Amino acid sequence: MPEAASGGPVGGLWTVVLRRARTQLPLLAAVLAALVTGATLLGTCALLATTAQRQVLVTDMATTSVGDVAATVRVVLPDPERAAADAADTDPGAVLATVSAAVEAALAPADPVVSAWLASVPLRLGNDPVDSAPRRAYLLDADDVEQHAQLVSGRWPTAATGAAPVREVALPAAAAAGLRLAVGDALTLTVESEHVVVDVLVVGVFSPALGDASWARDVFRGAGVGTSDLIATYGPLVVAPGTLVASGVPIDQINVTGTPDLSVSDAAGLARIDAALAGLPAELDGTFGKDGPQVVGRTTRGRAPSRE
Repeated sequence: MPEAASGGPVGGLWTVVLRRARTQLPLLAAVLAALVTGATLLGTCALLATTAQRQVLVTDMATTSVGDVAATVRVVLPDPERAAADAADTDPGAVLATVSAAVEAALAPADPVVSAWLASVPLRLGNDPVDSAPRRAYLLDADDVEQHAQLVSGRWPTAATGAAPVREVALPAAAAAGLRLAVGDALTLTVESEHVVVDVLVVGVFSPALGDASWARDVFRGAGVGTSDLIATYGPLVVAPGTLVASGVPIDQINVTGTPDLSVSDAAGLARIDAALAGLPAELDGTFGKDGPQVVGRTTRGRAPSRE
C-alpha cells in the first residue's frame, strides 16, 4: 500500500518538481521580465504612435495654404408664390446674412474668408421671336468670380446707376457663342411669373479657370450652356458684386463658401470645425423652418474635415 511519506511516489514527484524549479529559476525570471518589458514597449509604442499622428496632423495643417480647403453650403430659396404665410424670413438678403454668419462661425477657429454666389431663377430671353423655341439665361452675383476666371474680351461689370439702369454683365465664352453675343450687345430678360423685365448690356466675355473647384457652385459648373426644365439655358450672366439682391429679380439659390487658413488652427480647432460643419445643415434647417429656404448640400474640398 502506497505511503504519503517523503520517500513514497507522491513525495518523490514533488521532490523532482521542486528541484527542477530551483534549477530553472533564472530562466523563469527571464521569461517574466521579457513579458513585462514587452507589455511596456507595446504601451510606449501606442503612445508614441498617437503623439506622432497628432504631430503629423498639426504639421499638415500648418503647411496647408489658404485656398487648398473650402466648405460650401448651398441653400435653395422657396418660390415666393408658394411659400407659406408663416414661413421663416425668405428675404434673400436676410438668408444670405444668416448662412454667411453660420459658415463663418463653423470655421472660426481657422480665420476663414467667406464668399457668396447668388444665382437668379431662369429668365426668358425677351429678344426671341414669340413663335420660336424658348431660351433662358440666369444671372449670377459672385463676389470673387474674378479670381476664378480669365477675361477673353471686355471688362468685368460695375454697378449701374439711374432710375431704370441697364445692368452690365459678363458671360462665359460658350454662352456668348450660343447666344451670338459680343461685347457691346444688349439683351432683354424677363421673369415670366412676375413680369419683371431686365435689360442687360454685355461688357465682358470670360473663360472659367480650368479645374477650379469653385465652379462647382455654378448651376452648369462653368460650362456656359445647359438645360433647365428641358429648355436651353445659358449662363451665368455675371452682374456686379452685391447688386442682384436689390435688383428685384427672384433668386433661386445661394452658395456660401468658407475658406479657412488651417495654419492658424491646431488639432483641437480642426475637431471643432469637423463637429460644427457636420451640424450646420440641421442648424440652418431649424433656423429657416420647413417652409423656408432649404439646405440642399454641404460639400468640403481639399483636406478640410467632413463626415459625408
